[in-house]
Amino acid sequence: MYIERIITYRLRGTAKLVGLLPDRRRAHHLKVVREYREQERRDKEDFSSDQAAKWRARSELRKKK
Repeated sequence: MYIERIITYRLRGTAKLVGLLPDRRRAHHLKVVREYREQERRDKEDFSSDQAAKWRARSELRKKK
């Protein structure tokens, strides 16, 4: 998505490359970056807890055999 935006802006000639650099963009959009990182953490935690639940279920099945 980020790369697409850069290419689009550059093809239109509407933006300077310096303003699109990741560090500059991040400085101007701190809230968006923070929300993205929080969502990323939640997704990772959800995945980890799902994996742990699967492992526990498999373990219980093995114990019953």
